[in-house]
Amino acid sequence: MELLRFLEVLRRRKKVIILSVALTFITVVVITLLITPWYDATAKILLRKPPANYFLNSAIGVTGEQFQSATSSTDRADYLAIAALRPNAGQVIEKLNLKWERVRYRIMKAIPLSKPILKAFGVDVNLTKRTITAERLLESSIMAKLFPRPNIKVEQYEDTDVYNVVASSSDPDEAKNMANTMAAAIVETEIKRLRSNYGEVRAFIDANINNIRQNYVKSLQAVKDFQIKENAPSLDNQAQYLIEQMQKMKSNKYNNDLAISKTKSAIFLLEAKIKKMSERAHDITSIGQNDILTAYKKQFATLYLNLSEAKSKYTPNHPVIQDYENQISRAKELMQKEYEKMMSPDLLGIDTVYNENRKKLLEYYIELSTYEAQNSIYPTVIKKYEDELNALPNKYFMKNFLDQDTTATKTVYSNFLTHSYRVELAENIALSNITVIEEAIVHEGSKHRHPNLPLNAVVALVMGLLIGVIGAFFMEYIDGTIKCPDDIKSLINLPVLGVIAKSDAAANAGYSGPVHPHISASFRTIGNSLNLFLGKHAPRTFAISSATTGEGKTFTIANLAATLALSGKKTLAIDGNLASPSLHSWFRLSQTPGLTDMSPDKPLSGLIRETSTPGLLVIAAGNTPEPASNILSSSEFKQQLRELSTQFDFILIDTPPVLSSDDAILIGSAAGAMILVAECGAVTHEALKDAISNITMTGTTLSGVILNKAASEKFREGSYRHFPPRHNGL
Repeated sequence: MELLRFLEVLRRRKKVIILSVALTFITVVVITLLITPWYDATAKILLRKPPANYFLNSAIGVTGEQFQSATSSTDRADYLAIAALRPNAGQVIEKLNLKWERVRYRIMKAIPLSKPILKAFGVDVNLTKRTITAERLLESSIMAKLFPRPNIKVEQYEDTDVYNVVASSSDPDEAKNMANTMAAAIVETEIKRLRSNYGEVRAFIDANINNIRQNYVKSLQAVKDFQIKENAPSLDNQAQYLIEQMQKMKSNKYNNDLAISKTKSAIFLLEAKIKKMSERAHDITSIGQNDILTAYKKQFATLYLNLSEAKSKYTPNHPVIQDYENQISRAKELMQKEYEKMMSPDLLGIDTVYNENRKKLLEYYIELSTYEAQNSIYPTVIKKYEDELNALPNKYFMKNFLDQDTTATKTVYSNFLTHSYRVELAENIALSNITVIEEAIVHEGSKHRHPNLPLNAVVALVMGLLIGVIGAFFMEYIDGTIKCPDDIKSLINLPVLGVIAKSDAAANAGYSGPVHPHISASFRTIGNSLNLFLGKHAPRTFAISSATTGEGKTFTIANLAATLALSGKKTLAIDGNLASPSLHSWFRLSQTPGLTDMSPDKPLSGLIRETSTPGLLVIAAGNTPEPASNILSSSEFKQQLRELSTQFDFILIDTPPVLSSDDAILIGSAAGAMILVAECGAVTHEALKDAISNITMTGTTLSGVILNKAASEKFREGSYRHFPPRHNGL
């Protein structure tokens, strides 16, 4: 059912849809024909991050995500930004001398007589073309489509390292040249950038490799000269051992000096901190000035010297070495106890901050004593190794020195040569990954010609249809009128006696017969509704009205009365619309005599006139010298109307609209029953509800509704009627 209602709305609003499709189609086609056609051409370039970068960076110890071999989204964004730089576009403009047609020139081409008019307004008609700027060449806008000019855009081809350089121009050859020139400019710019990056690395290597080479050659020559002069063999293991031990002692002394400096700094800071505690400042004034501590320090120096000599003779686990280490540990414990005696013992356990600082200070003093003791023996040990080494022939020492120097310079020189080769290899690989892989060509097909008239026409039809459908449903939403019998069903619980199609209502205009064949079926359905579904005691007199004017009630009465008469029912039609009588004209009768001529001497039965339709009689409206309400509300009118109902099968009375005159209510009250005529698409839901409320409020029976001018084709057969459940008679 929802689909049927959807289709019904579309059918009812088909004019809106057709108009929307037509306007959209014509607009798009006209604009397409007026726009100067342009052509596109595409060149493809490869901009790929070379895998060699990753291996080169790994070789020199540089790693990280930024040096991965795969091209990242950031790299691709960088490539797109570089490709769209103005210098690249400037090269294209300069090489091809690109110009764009000004709007005045396009107007003069489209309208030949416009040139003198523009000239009269002071427009320079000779300035027809202008050199395009880099910004305009790279800019894409609606105006650039309506007034085509040379344009270039660079875009990534799907999710690859290939980039499309798309150029468009009104000249297909120019579009091809623009795409190829821009692609070449992008490749050239990227190659220059890479050469510059690698050039900096090469410059650094070249600036140092010559000096390193010279040093290496000198060291080789020095070794050769020494061997020739001194005839010196290689150093033996003893000389090597002495050198290593001497270097080790020097390194230890250097490290020990650093440790002494750090420990003294720590003692200075901690002493300053304790001095701020005024009541304990005297605790640290005499530390280190004890003769016993001086003796311990000298003992430390002696023990460390002995330990050093023992280590040169024995293994680390030898009892002699372990004995010296134990003596050093005991000396440290005794020194710590001596330091503790010099502190104020009465303050221990009272202030935790003082306790912690005192403990740290004792540890620093012991460490300092240890480092100083060790430091005092290093010159002696080093001097010993030097004396032993000097005891060897000087030529051995010199030979070893020269060999080490030669090895060092050789290693540095070899590394620089390797890096130089790798940089050159990486540069060549990188440059091979930047190239034009497909040049643009001149395309013959319509696919590359814009705008595409067939495509635009199809799109226009689809857009017009979509806009039309949306417009149709929007109009349906804001339209509050009755449009189909379903609206009556949802609004009121009343029978729909019949439906008159819109085309059928129009067909009766100017017809001279009783009922036009096109509408006879509709009115037969209404007549059958009155005949077949009436109860035995149902009313036979009906006041037929409408909510507002112009809904076709007089047309309905005339044709319904003729239909009932032709079916053998004796029918009387009365024109009760005294303010605007017109029923007589449907039967080609005069307006007088009529209803207003009713008097004791002229009852209604004496005002009846025959028509050309057998069985159909009419009472016209007559003259209206006095207010209609005086006649319609009189008891004589009601009495005579009841008398006439015994003489006719049906009496149909035309009335004014319910919402514009109370006469309709008066006539309905006299008749006893009313039928409303509702014009589809004219009367609103609110108007119909108000009319029904006015009728039922007076107690008059509302027997049903007749829909007039229904737009749906399904009502052409005229057989539609609807009676609500539990509706017993009219």
